[in-house]
Amino acid sequence: MPLPYRAGMAVVVPGPGHALRIAESMYVT
Repeated sequence: MPLPYRAGMAVVVPGPGHALRIAESMYVT
């Protein structure tokens, strides 16, 4: 995705490790 988007309660910016951040946000939420 070209723009930052919200995943759970965190704002995730596509880039290195973005998949981990998304999974982490969903898991924590």
